[in-house]
Amino acid sequence: MKETAPFEEVLDEILDHASHITGASVCLYRYDPLPRMEEHEIRRFHYSPWCRRVMNENRDACTRLDVVDARERARRTGECFLKTCHGGVTEAVIPLFREDELIALIFLGQCRTPQDQMPDTLPDDAQPLYDALPVTDADRLLRTAQLVMIALRAYTDAHPEMATAYLRSYVSEAKRCIAAFCTDPSFTAGRVAETLGLSHEYLARIYRDRTGTTLTDAIRERRMTRAALLLKNTDLPVSQVASLCGFEDPGYFTRVFRKTYGMTPGAYRKT
Repeated sequence: MKETAPFEEVLDEILDHASHITGASVCLYRYDPLPRMEEHEIRRFHYSPWCRRVMNENRDACTRLDVVDARERARRTGECFLKTCHGGVTEAVIPLFREDELIALIFLGQCRTPQDQMPDTLPDDAQPLYDALPVTDADRLLRTAQLVMIALRAYTDAHPEMATAYLRSYVSEAKRCIAAFCTDPSFTAGRVAETLGLSHEYLARIYRDRTGTTLTDAIRERRMTRAALLLKNTDLPVSQVASLCGFEDPGYFTRVFRKTYGMTPGAYRKT
């Protein structure tokens, strides 16, 4: 039986074909920890000479278009679409979903269509970089993007075990996030989901299904574990331990600690 190719290899092959067909480059923005592709990462982002020059003029507009607007449209429609950036170049946007959740956007483009032109608001030294971009028919670009999405969907549907790998990575990333930020009093389950670029409801369901506990309970347990270690290994006042574990109110900290360990922080320190 032929061994199934790893997802990153399949993705690379499909995107290479799409780039060859259109003459355009490919960029990928991940909203979920996809399998790592460190050796290819540099080509996965908008790092072309043209983009670097345009971002110097208006980085906020680039971020809003690629990270906010494109992501929201992809989530809303679930389909490929064309976008033209404020710098006057066109890209096809390909959403990649897993379990009905957007996990990545693939950008096929940084190219010019016959209708595109560089805005007068950009400096003259950007013109040679603009002229060097490939010229592609918009309909062909969109059709190629649609084929890419169909190919990726067919592969993932044929290998449902990939979903399990994705969901496990959500959980591991959530645990790392909790470990890193649980000492922040303002840190909540909603912040975990926001950091991972997922909806709170979706991440909460996956985390509960995989671990048997909620995100909120996981944050509290992490804080309590840290508190117990500090109480046993330091002479810090209980109020300072509370602060170092993400609690602004020492009284509330004591109540949570008693509920967790069956005794007050002071009594626990003496055991």
